[in-house]
Amino acid sequence: MPSLADTLLAAADASHAEFFGVEVDFVRGSSTISAVTARVGIQEYEVVERGGTITIAKVREYVIVKADLTIDATAIEPRRGDHISETLGGVERSFEVLPQADRPAFEEDDTDGRLWRIRTKEVAT
Repeated sequence: MPSLADTLLAAADASHAEFFGVEVDFVRGSSTISAVTARVGIQEYEVVERGGTITIAKVREYVIVKADLTIDATAIEPRRGDHISETLGGVERSFEVLPQADRPAFEEDDTDGRLWRIRTKEVAT
């Protein structure tokens, strides 16, 4: 039986997702996890190239509840090469999970280990 704290955290996640989330599909190879709720953010990272040139990378990040990422009843971790599909302005767009600047492709987003922060780059569909 979950603790009161776990129950309250799950309720907070659901409420936050309801008000601030979007529906996306998470794709790994031929498997698709449909209608996953994600919070979306745009982050900018500075990358210092050889010779001192600074490049600004804009990254689309998705925060997804770990328990929502299951294939064949098995929890999965995001990995480089997975895709997230999102409909924006009536057009389906695809974002590939990739490390960005000095950041990993994904990492835990909270101290309780319930959320993934997934970094992506838009790819042609």
